[in-house]
Amino acid sequence: MRQPKQAFILAEPYFPLWLNIFCVVASLFALKFYFNYFVLAGSVSANILLWSTRYKTIIDLNKKLFTDYFSLAGLKFNLQQFQFEKIDRIFITKEKITHAYRSRGVHRDAVWVEYTATLLFQNGHTEEIISGNERDIILSKIKGFSELCSIGIESRTTDDWHWIDLSKI
Repeated sequence: MRQPKQAFILAEPYFPLWLNIFCVVASLFALKFYFNYFVLAGSVSANILLWSTRYKTIIDLNKKLFTDYFSLAGLKFNLQQFQFEKIDRIFITKEKITHAYRSRGVHRDAVWVEYTATLLFQNGHTEEIISGNERDIILSKIKGFSELCSIGIESRTTDDWHWIDLSKI
């Protein structure tokens, strides 16, 4: 009897949506005012690359195989694969990031928070699977995988670590 296919695929666009839309608008503008075949070929190529670039994480529970790679126009780069025995848990961490901008006497600090979901395997190996600025979006993206594997999500965003109640997500 065949096992049901159990795989978690997380395919995040590499470039932000606003950049993709800006490239389309810029291409249409260039084609309208500066039409030639070089502009056409360049704008089509740039749009294909921007819209097809993805960062993919595939976790196959039947084969117990973790695959992580960068996809550019269907080609795989920076491929990382390994076998695992069991996934112990998923934990969420919080990092405060500060970046200082200085220019001719003007000093500005940009401060933001980034949440990261990390898989913890039975042998202690960890792999970051997704990160972003909003905790609820991260949790909604990994909730299905957590339920599929019957593993919990642990919050390590404060000094008091605790399990997240999945029914409230």
